[in-house]
Amino acid sequence: MSDHESHKLWGGRFSIPTAAALEALNRSIGTDYRLWPFDINLSQAWAVALWGAGVLTLEESKKIERGLAQVAQKLAAGAQPIASDEDVHTLIDRMLHDEVGDVASKLHTGRSRNDQVATATRLWSMDASVKLDTAVRTLQQVMFDHAGTLGDVLMPAYTHLQRAQPVSAAHWMLSHFWPLERDRARIASASRAAAVLPLGSGAIAGCAFPISRVLLQGSLGFSSISQNSIDAVGDRDFVAELLFAVAMTATHLSRLAEDLIIYGSSEFGFVQFGDAFTTGSSMMPQKRNPDALELARGSGAQARAVRRRRHDSARASRCCRCPPGDSLQPAANARGAFEQHDGHRSCRLSGREGGDVSRGTFRHRLTDSRERARRM
Repeated sequence: MSDHESHKLWGGRFSIPTAAALEALNRSIGTDYRLWPFDINLSQAWAVALWGAGVLTLEESKKIERGLAQVAQKLAAGAQPIASDEDVHTLIDRMLHDEVGDVASKLHTGRSRNDQVATATRLWSMDASVKLDTAVRTLQQVMFDHAGTLGDVLMPAYTHLQRAQPVSAAHWMLSHFWPLERDRARIASASRAAAVLPLGSGAIAGCAFPISRVLLQGSLGFSSISQNSIDAVGDRDFVAELLFAVAMTATHLSRLAEDLIIYGSSEFGFVQFGDAFTTGSSMMPQKRNPDALELARGSGAQARAVRRRRHDSARASRCCRCPPGDSLQPAANARGAFEQHDGHRSCRLSGREGGDVSRGTFRHRLTDSRERARRM
């Protein structure tokens, strides 16, 4: 298949097709496909900006907007990439040409995949931050509500996994609330870092057309506009910040899960696991295994491993040594954020559905420990 037939967004000067081995290595559609809603949105905003700059007529701008909306409908309905789609941007461009014809080629006027990828990744990060914050806040509400039901229930606090001092069960429950509050602050900070508009920076030196970046900022929901085009297309600090925020959240979820697993064991008996989020044993039917909590516990190590792998072995190199204007590195950098986001979503905990911290159980266990202490 020739580069022309494959609908590449580049390749005008090349006289021979790209080697198959390089195409396979260069193909990022498996990673960046999830960016399609954000690429559609920014492209629609860009079509309006091109009309404002006098590049497109009003009819052309509206035609492209309608075409992009139709592309979005098809993708939402399950349309899949074809072999020649090297990334999500090529996919959308090809589908847009199918919808509106040659006028689709005008959409790329004054725009590079560099600022396009950077903008789509920032939009995804902002959206992911909102969803993560909502999920964490939901968990906090469950914990807060549950702490309110515990009243004057007491339990032993532990140091070195040895009984230390009695505390209220609500106090223990809320000890997991406040780390999540700090996580929400970190997620909000990462979202603010992402909310800087790079669109209009071009490949590296800006856009030659009188595009209104203020219009783009407002229509896409960014809080500010990038001040330097070279920095704008190369900045991935916000990805690293989101990675850290998610890694810390996963760590705190892991600690909560570990406590619940231990307290739900027969040796402690403070927590009763609900049937909906536990599994059994094929050999020992009396068992109730807290698989959901065990997966949540493991997610902390997984998230830290992703962050460490992306940051220590690759991210520092990419962020510090990547030449300015490199449009391929953004997808590679974003992959770690995608992985952590997915892992966090898969390990959300719900106290209402997953188990019950029993008032009676806490009282009973504390009474037993006092009785044993008197006998010693």
